[in-house]
Amino acid sequence: MLNNLLLIETVLAYAYAASLPLTLTGSWIVLIVGLAVFLLKTLIGIKDAKGILPSLLAAPFTLPLLIFLSAVALSGFANGGVGECLNSIWSLRALLVYFWGYQLFKARRQLAFQSLKITLTIAAVSGLWSAIQQLTGFHPFGYQWLQGTGFLSAPMAYAGQMQLFSLAALAFAIGSNERKDKNLRLSPYPYLVAFFNCLGVLFAAERSAWLGFLTGIASLASLKSLRFFIKSALVVAFIGLLSYAFVPVVKQRLAPLANWQQDISTRVRVQIWQKSLEIWQEKPILGVGIRQFPRFDIKEAIVPGRSKDLNHAHSNYFQILTCLGAVGLLAYIGLFLWILVSLFRSYRLSAVASGTASSGEQERSLLLALFASTVALMVSGLFEYNFGTAQVRLAQWFLLSMYVRDVRK
Repeated sequence: MLNNLLLIETVLAYAYAASLPLTLTGSWIVLIVGLAVFLLKTLIGIKDAKGILPSLLAAPFTLPLLIFLSAVALSGFANGGVGECLNSIWSLRALLVYFWGYQLFKARRQLAFQSLKITLTIAAVSGLWSAIQQLTGFHPFGYQWLQGTGFLSAPMAYAGQMQLFSLAALAFAIGSNERKDKNLRLSPYPYLVAFFNCLGVLFAAERSAWLGFLTGIASLASLKSLRFFIKSALVVAFIGLLSYAFVPVVKQRLAPLANWQQDISTRVRVQIWQKSLEIWQEKPILGVGIRQFPRFDIKEAIVPGRSKDLNHAHSNYFQILTCLGAVGLLAYIGLFLWILVSLFRSYRLSAVASGTASSGEQERSLLLALFASTVALMVSGLFEYNFGTAQVRLAQWFLLSMYVRDVRK
């Protein structure tokens, strides 16, 4: 029975990893089945499953998650009683992937790296496809966006995911270059995966994603060394200049910023931020509730056939402040600062493991990937509500579940 359940969990981990760049529905289906298997393991009391629930409570990010969820629940209760409190908590159900993934990967470390390899490989194909979409305007399976969207249906969801995947791919490509085994170091696979994932970020053509990606690279490089940071900055600057000169969408998206007051996208953001602050001032402590952000009829923000109004703040921080008040914003910022501090300290205290398997190098690459991608989404989240995008949340917390060691303990 145990062997069968472990095999099923392995298959589900691979299936979930494969689904992330492909289909939101598929990700939810696999996650639901995975949670059911986890509950079955716990209920039947298999000896290997004993202690799973206590270990989940001790997972590195459980405490800050519970603090944030408490702020969500408190805001919901204040804005609608018990029913709204429960619905508010349920709106964050995607976070369950963190606990599902954590119990999978804590004991089976290679399962984490194999799952990530699957995700990054499929995301690389998605990156190539997004380049074709954007350069040719060929969107045979969805809306004719200016941006490439890979196999997803919306540019913001795609751009958010590709920040995660491209930085993870870069971290592992850098790690592969440092391996002691020359044959592994010279393998072209990690470099190709990183290149095509980065294409996805480029042709997602979201300026906030570009900013997040660049900040993520800077944070990754700064963790390595000052020398590596300088080299990375020069390479990124060179590639940026080439992209501006030869990739039309780059100039098309960046040129309007020279006169940002006239840029429609910027004007909409400033307008919605002002409205958000006005609403927050009415309920500054607990906000209006996480499910009750108002809908605004801003014509420039409406995509014909795709949306009728604007129902988010185009910023994680304005969204959280409006919906959860000052208490919720502090809990939200505290959650991600906790994550960054944990990853930073783990990276600083980790040492590259010796041996042909280079498991220590894999762990260090993972820490780099998680740190840089968290920084990226926090920065791009200044201008986009990527925390509220299901595809991004399901991907980010699946990756974060691969971190199983808290150095403070």
